[in-house]
Amino acid sequence: MDPGNIYKSAMLANAPNIMVLHVHPSGNNTPSRSDVEMTQRTALAGAILGIAMQDHLIVAGGTGEFLSMRDIMPELFTDPAKIAENRDALLTTLTDEEYDIIKNHPVLGARILGN
Repeated sequence: MDPGNIYKSAMLANAPNIMVLHVHPSGNNTPSRSDVEMTQRTALAGAILGIAMQDHLIVAGGTGEFLSMRDIMPELFTDPAKIAENRDALLTTLTDEEYDIIKNHPVLGARILGN
């Protein structure tokens, strides 16, 4: 999952919040390191954009059981100002495509990059 694509859709829909969900076909809903990193990166992007990520759910395929990243990493969801302090850290991790989307957006370019 790519935060640029997630938030592009949210911005086009004028969504004030998002919820991320994905399935682990293995049936194990334990978050991988990649899941944790993606949650952190997506929450940070949302804090900067002013679109709150309400949760990231991992669903265990075949069982219907799920894990809420909000339950295990509540600081990412309850203190967006803390996340937004790391704006520069996010900007260094953006793909070229994500950066171009932000740079070329009439509102986000000014808000995030100071264009």
